[in-house]
Amino acid sequence: MLTRYALPLLVVALSSSAAAQNYCAPTFQNGCFSWHSQSILLANMEWYFDGDCSVTDHTDMSATVEPGVPATMSVTSGNWTGCAVWADLNNDFDFSDDENLFYSYVGGDPGFEYLFDITVPANTPNGTYLLRVVSPWGSDGFQSTNENGFGACGDYQYGGFDDFLLNVINTSSVAENTELPVTVGPNPTEGPLMVSAVAGTAMQRIAVWSADGRLVHEYTPTTSETTLQLDLSGLQAGMYRVQCIGQHAMRTFSIVKQ
Repeated sequence: MLTRYALPLLVVALSSSAAAQNYCAPTFQNGCFSWHSQSILLANMEWYFDGDCSVTDHTDMSATVEPGVPATMSVTSGNWTGCAVWADLNNDFDFSDDENLFYSYVGGDPGFEYLFDITVPANTPNGTYLLRVVSPWGSDGFQSTNENGFGACGDYQYGGFDDFLLNVINTSSVAENTELPVTVGPNPTEGPLMVSAVAGTAMQRIAVWSADGRLVHEYTPTTSETTLQLDLSGLQAGMYRVQCIGQHAMRTFSIVKQ
């Protein structure tokens, strides 16, 4: 849980929904109906179908991943639909074959959960990219042998697609800086944790890691925040690392959750 405070904070601007409108779109001759994604979960992003499969631009939502590090993704499809995932990793408004991150067809009625890892190439620059998920009926969405169509902008008989933003941040390329003007407390905490930055400090991401290296919470500050109140009450007692990541530096705090 996250409480937001309306105070000045600079962050790197993300692409707006206008970006998705510059891309080609797949077509589905017989509509989407029950042949669409029901839920899409990746890192800090959780999307659930809201009843209108004609709405495909969800670029107000984003997931954050690290290049070269596998990230678990879950896509629950509709009736007998496959799953294909692309990211435009060079921002050229096109999806090439080497930008396909996953494809599969199993299918089921009323749906099937595809649970898999995606890995953005290790040499991908820090930035924001368009993420596309296609759910085609009777097709894995990628191989040209599919009779019901293939490709991020293909011509299908039935199905649907959804666009999001993918933030790529390589924390290993961001230097640790113990002088970064950020404070975290109280420490120890029973749950509430306040993260505060000096006005003008560019914060891109706040990540909470368990002692065994699992990402357990992640937050992306907006342009109007210098103070965030995190809720760690749902975590088990123990030691955690809180990473406050800016554009050129980050600061890591060790926190005890009681």
